[in-house]
Amino acid sequence: SSVTGNKTSCDISFDTMQLDDLAFDHWKHLSLSEKAHYILDKYQIGNLQSEFVALCLSDGSPHCHCDFSTLHSKLAQFQTPKRIQYFFNTCDSNNDEKVTFMEYILCRGFFDKVGNPSDVSEFDVLENVVLGDYALKRERNLSIHLQSLLDDDNEEIEISME
Repeated sequence: SSVTGNKTSCDISFDTMQLDDLAFDHWKHLSLSEKAHYILDKYQIGNLQSEFVALCLSDGSPHCHCDFSTLHSKLAQFQTPKRIQYFFNTCDSNNDEKVTFMEYILCRGFFDKVGNPSDVSEFDVLENVVLGDYALKRERNLSIHLQSLLDDDNEEIEISME
């Protein structure tokens, strides 16, 4: 998605990826930002893009990030200043006083859209589902492959016995 502000075009695109054997086998070595591409789907990304635009870019800002004053003005009706500051500080992972779309994505795994901390990390839940589904798929594929090998061996045995 691309959002056009007053002076510049803001690209807030994010590619989702299909989990494959290589990513699955190296999962524990991937960072959260790398994992996010596999555990979020296009629908979830679309929702996050809409939230980010409404929260950070809807004032016609030419910037592709959210600063504290913008965030505060949008969340003041829902949160105390202290809670907004906590949300902002947590999202601003590199401490540069602005929250990028990627930082917002990662932060939203631990907060709702108005900055309330979640009891359970949404990323942990999604990660467990994605990894569990993939492990079952791999197990099923392995069973099918082994069965086909056994079937091939049985055919060879039947042919050689004739």
